[in-house]
Amino acid sequence: MDWILNLIQHLASPIAWSTPLAYIILAILVSILVISLFGKLGWTSKFFKFGIGKDKVTRTKKRTCMDCIRILLGKTSKYQMKRDQIQNSVLKNQMTFAELKIKEVELYLVQDYRHSLFSRRTAETNLQLEQKEFLIYQEALANACELIKTEVRRSFKENGFHTLSGTEYSTYVKSKVENLISVGREYLMTRYPFDGMTISLDERFKMLDKSKINNEIFDMYNRAKEIMKDADKDILELDTKYEKEINEFIGE
Repeated sequence: MDWILNLIQHLASPIAWSTPLAYIILAILVSILVISLFGKLGWTSKFFKFGIGKDKVTRTKKRTCMDCIRILLGKTSKYQMKRDQIQNSVLKNQMTFAELKIKEVELYLVQDYRHSLFSRRTAETNLQLEQKEFLIYQEALANACELIKTEVRRSFKENGFHTLSGTEYSTYVKSKVENLISVGREYLMTRYPFDGMTISLDERFKMLDKSKINNEIFDMYNRAKEIMKDADKDILELDTKYEKEINEFIGE
């Protein structure tokens, strides 16, 4: 490249400018110098290849170990957050449906109790006393249902019930029916008066329609089972996607 610079300096002297050819030569040399320093010009044929200038070098930033750690931690954090969201929503969704079912049973029992009171009215019935008896039962039943909700929530946290099927699952739910009824009965026995009531507690227990309660509780556990199975499926898909992303990243 030095010879080009020397020649340009020579042509730049006053003597060299005496001929028109000098202008042409100078222009060509300046072009070659510019291309050599800042670009590339070439011509290729079947027989030879000619080029001047430097090839452009694309510089790419090399990923460091710290970059890899940050990326992996980011992917893992995002994955774990989604996984936690799925798991945390399970019990909430189960209890939303369970509370609806328990409320339906509670409403049915309250209406049935009122109907029983109405059916026993006579000309001597004290309506104010009847209303008080109704309110006592209603309040006691509502508190009993709160205890039942707590027991249902605890049972939903038992891992594995959603994997049961057939007779094994049916037996499990039937045992829960008996357990929940027992929880409600024990509370009522401590809050419902034994004497002076139009309908005694023993009589009320005999009037209980277990088949209806059994059906409602089965619906409750069936729905809880579906919610848990759907969550397991979503988590499995998420795990598979996460594993694929990590493998692809490591393989880069």
